[in-house]
Amino acid sequence: PGDPVNPKKFVDRNGGRVYNSAWKSALRSGKRFVFVESWNEFGEATAVAPTLEHGTREFLTTKINSRDLHIRYP
Repeated sequence: PGDPVNPKKFVDRNGGRVYNSAWKSALRSGKRFVFVESWNEFGEATAVAPTLEHGTREFLTTKINSRDLHIRYP
């Protein structure tokens, strides 16, 4: 995934751990809403929609963590 402030900077997904860590941080924040901005940003390599490269990994991370958020704040 890219960095919007410094587009030349590349952040490795680290097997999905970077995205999952961001979700866990959002859940710990106590906020009632999480905004996923990069659903299909394929050109920026920040997509969380299913892809050939990463399969459904980020999609499932979104599904699981958004379910956890909904359980906390029905």
